Amino acid sequence: MFGRTRKDIRIVNMSDNHDVVVHVDRQQIEHVLLNIFLNAWQAMSSGGEIQLRTEMLFLEESETKPYNQPSGSYGKISITDNGTGIEASILNQIFNPFFTTKERGRGTGLGLASAYGIIKNHNGFIVAESEVGVGTTFSVYLPVSAQAVVREELPEADFEQGEGVVLLIDDEQMILDVAGAMLEGLDYTVITAQGGEQGLDVLKHQGGEVDLVILDLVMPGLGGRETFERIRAKYPEKPILISSGYAMDSEAKPLLRKGKSSFIQKPFGMSELSRTVKETMQMHSSHTDSRMVE
Repeated sequence: MFGRTRKDIRIVNMSDNHDVVVHVDRQQIEHVLLNIFLNAWQAMSSGGEIQLRTEMLFLEESETKPYNQPSGSYGKISITDNGTGIEASILNQIFNPFFTTKERGRGTGLGLASAYGIIKNHNGFIVAESEVGVGTTFSVYLPVSAQAVVREELPEADFEQGEGVVLLIDDEQMILDVAGAMLEGLDYTVITAQGGEQGLDVLKHQGGEVDLVILDLVMPGLGGRETFERIRAKYPEKPILISSGYAMDSEAKPLLRKGKSSFIQKPFGMSELSRTVKETMQMHSSHTDSRMVE
């Protein structure tokens, strides 16, 4: 999916032919990898190459002790880019919450901190190595599992390609980056807004172009519910897809009863997102009128 979306990036898979078995939450690991891919892409503004490697290795206690993990067999995933690199003076800070080298307004720095936390919760660790002007390698270590692999015959991913302009409103930069990449991979034109105020400002200037709004329900400042009410007041026919990390609750249900809206729970996969977005747009397409109410 990332390769289809970022066509200026060449992806080279150099993975070990032997199976490396680890016990993980697949969706969380996909979010970790996609976030690292996005960081690599941002370091290669003019395009470049990402190399992927997997291997299994035994780590001695001296190698795992700095990360408070036991010695043993680990599966290693290495993601290497040939981008701008990271200065040595800040390399040890990149996993800290809110640390970022991006321009003001371009991100909170929570992406890599979140990735670090997910891997730590899987009893693993991440190591970053970098050289300015050469590139960066993120190595993810996960304990090898002795469990037998159950090989499921999964149906081929059925992604519902679409068209149109989607406004994505969320306070988390990681969600904007990841969900934005997903939507672009599905052929939608994406406009992102960090928070309710910015989302309303986008609609004020480009409301007529937006075919669908994806709105996070829980946001600091101008919350999702108030943002929804303001959008609905000016654009009564605009379809809104409400997203939340919580199951549909008392916050979402009253909004859904107002019509022209659907719900998707985070974290969502690409297949679920593609289906829900298309269904929401089609559900209201014959009645949608994007004119603003004065």
